[in-house]
Amino acid sequence: MGVEIIKILIVEDSEDDLFLIRELLKSNEITNYIIYEARSGEIGLNKCLENKYDCIILDYKLPDMSGMKFLENLYTLHDMTYIPVIFLTGVGSESIAVSAMKAGAQDYLCKDKISDDVLNRTIRYAINHKRTEVEKEKYYQNLQISLEKIKKLEGMLPICSSCKSIRNDQGYWQQVEDYIKEFTGTNFTHGLCPECAKKYFSEYYESDDES
Repeated sequence: MGVEIIKILIVEDSEDDLFLIRELLKSNEITNYIIYEARSGEIGLNKCLENKYDCIILDYKLPDMSGMKFLENLYTLHDMTYIPVIFLTGVGSESIAVSAMKAGAQDYLCKDKISDDVLNRTIRYAINHKRTEVEKEKYYQNLQISLEKIKKLEGMLPICSSCKSIRNDQGYWQQVEDYIKEFTGTNFTHGLCPECAKKYFSEYYESDDES
């Protein structure tokens, strides 16, 4: 199995902290981390607009904005809620980290407690958790679309009194099975009800009655 490649953006202005995180990521033998760096919130946001990253490691205190403001811009202004963010805090800043997670961050790390194992596990958790969130959101969106389509079926539908075809929204006529499948995803199996079976196979039923 090949080495996994993960693109990481580190938004951090401290050279010492950048060096530490960079070295911890490079020491991992299972994953090949491709590392990008931004020394300010504005540069980090611009990089997010230019490239796609698997995860962002974000310092809570940047020279031009707070980590919370960065999150707000990333998720609300630029609508990049699909990118998992790990919040970096200093000693005694857990309350800030909790606020960040409420704002959308996937996890947080205290700078004085980072190790290569902890960092790697946190990144993997953040990516997997965010992926699950995105898939769940897509599921609910598709479900909502299906419900809206079903609501359309509850209204008045133009239907041919002879062949039972339905006139769709574009004015074209199509079989009722095709119309319902298009709007609900329902597949049909065909058979005959007892009344129609007697109508089309009357010989069989008559011989059966005589016996």
